[in-house]
Amino acid sequence: TMSELTNALITYDDIIAKTNIDVLRKIAKTYGYTIFDKGNYNLNIWGIRCDITDTKHFNDLLLVFYKANEAHPNLNGKWIYDWYSITTDPSDMNLIKPINSKGCAILDEGQFQGAFKLGKHKGDYDALVQAKPLPIFRITRKDGDIEISGEPTFEMCGINIHRASKWKIVNTIGLYSAGCQVFESVRDYEDKFIPLVKKAATMYGNSFTYTLVNISDFD
Repeated sequence: TMSELTNALITYDDIIAKTNIDVLRKIAKTYGYTIFDKGNYNLNIWGIRCDITDTKHFNDLLLVFYKANEAHPNLNGKWIYDWYSITTDPSDMNLIKPINSKGCAILDEGQFQGAFKLGKHKGDYDALVQAKPLPIFRITRKDGDIEISGEPTFEMCGINIHRASKWKIVNTIGLYSAGCQVFESVRDYEDKFIPLVKKAATMYGNSFTYTLVNISDFD
């Protein structure tokens, strides 16, 4: 859950309360990341990974921030911040029985420019699908724990940004993530996120950057 303590110092509620464009620009500057600030609905899609590994629950955040100006669409608007509950990690079920013989995938942290496009998740429903190779760690231990070691390899392996259940909010990740970035709530996903992505695609083209940072970056 969003308010779950991730460590003694910082909670998701803290992050949501104190995040503004200055905080985000500071993080971006540290890593040399781009923030898209020209034009309305030019989306910045950031995953925030919790530093406590929980492979059963949705304990990460997705922040989409962008400018919007409904009154004067041609003028740059004010910053909007949309927060969603997601997982950026594979689930315990996929760690124990990986679908890939090389081990279960987990996405490295970083900024991936133009790495996603609007498409279909498994040919089924609208999602942001992987369009360029991404840095992946393969987890070979099969006890359900995530232990990252060595260097990531760049792979095309269907790391998508999609939702969990179509019908309900599920409490556990189950088989919904084998390394994808997965929304907990179908309503957040279908009513808010996907329409926003489609709007941005008509304005800026079907190419999206995804930035994965760590909760400790906000400390």
